[in-house]
Amino acid sequence: MTLRTIRIGAALAGCILLWTGCIRTGALDPAITPDPVSPGSGPAAEAPINFTASPLLRDDATKSGEIKTDFENTDCFYAYGTKTIGGVPSVVFNGDAVTYDGSAWDYSPHRFWDSNASVYDFLAVTGPSSTSGIRLDGTNPLAIDVDYNALVAQYDLMAASHRRSSGNTSVVNLTFHHVLSAVDVTIYNDSPALDITLLSYGFRHIYTFGRLEAEAVGGDSPSISWDPQSDATNTVLGSNPEPDASLPHVSEGSSSFYPATTVTDLMVPQSLEVHGTAVPSLVLEYQYMDGTETVTVSNTITLSEIKMFGTDNFITEWSPGTRYHYELHLRMGGGIRIHVTTTEWDVIHAETPGLTI
Repeated sequence: MTLRTIRIGAALAGCILLWTGCIRTGALDPAITPDPVSPGSGPAAEAPINFTASPLLRDDATKSGEIKTDFENTDCFYAYGTKTIGGVPSVVFNGDAVTYDGSAWDYSPHRFWDSNASVYDFLAVTGPSSTSGIRLDGTNPLAIDVDYNALVAQYDLMAASHRRSSGNTSVVNLTFHHVLSAVDVTIYNDSPALDITLLSYGFRHIYTFGRLEAEAVGGDSPSISWDPQSDATNTVLGSNPEPDASLPHVSEGSSSFYPATTVTDLMVPQSLEVHGTAVPSLVLEYQYMDGTETVTVSNTITLSEIKMFGTDNFITEWSPGTRYHYELHLRMGGGIRIHVTTTEWDVIHAETPGLTI
């Protein structure tokens, strides 16, 4: 099953991205050789092609260092682009790094609009620090594959596309869409009498490495799909945000809870159904004191059997551009209550501080 989401982490030889700055590395062997850089001809010949870019905003609760609210100085994206003259496309951008200096996006050498072209098409990707994990389709200069390894690094992988008709030489505005799945867990102690020590949690039997396929299809939203690549049989991803985190008990009649919340993990979009011998699960281990005896409890919860909050619907896949929040309530003698809520990344809640709707 091909899905749209992202968060993966199995180390496959030769597929690990380089994290040494925003640079162009590696031979991409394009099927079409880029035109020599020149001003072209016609009335628009002297107008350079310039870019501006913005990420789709997310729900405020997901705003962390790895999930962007805006671009920062030295951020970059990789641009692919063609111009079509007489029905024949030719390459103008071929994975060129376009870097943000804090106020504007720039690249070198500059390209210029060609008034002979009937249309320009652009595809861009941001997140990786180099193009070493990006491959061209081989026949289509506006289609790329991007490797993502969640165990190696967590970054907000995004893609954008744009079509520009002849005669329009204004700045090309790229809106980047999030193509990973954001997953987090909050754990509560509902016990009225016992404190709980949370030892660890994790997601087991999930794909940790995947391949994003992105293609510009003549609009402002690229076509994207995910192909999970890793062996999910023995994988475990995630950990307790605070080792040996204490979850104090809730007094009878109190409406206060004491949650331990994870950081947001960016996952490879994937099916959560059983695949082969792998059963995608949330695993949890915690302790409590029974008199003078320490009791250790381990739970394995099948992900595809967890319902969306307030419904009878099960979450059976992680999709691209979606946040999944799993909420667990522990109660001694009463087992575990668990549900999941979903939020699109481009949703802004009205109560977000400082935001005017």
